[in-house]
Amino acid sequence: MSKVNVEQLSKTTVKLTISVSAAQFDAALDKAFKKVIPNVKIDGFNFLPLMSFSMAATTFTGQNI
Repeated sequence: MSKVNVEQLSKTTVKLTISVSAAQFDAALDKAFKKVIPNVKIDGFNFLPLMSFSMAATTFTGQNI
């Protein structure tokens, strides 16, 4: 479940604080990753459309993100 807090800083400026669960964040990140990945070209690495963001991040960094 998301929670949004809006704090008025001035007449023309607000501060947004948005809280989401880890599962929601991961799902949104994977959706965004899959949307942009068709435009990414990495020589010798042609199966990116089948990966999630966390899988690709682990592959390239060696760390579980």
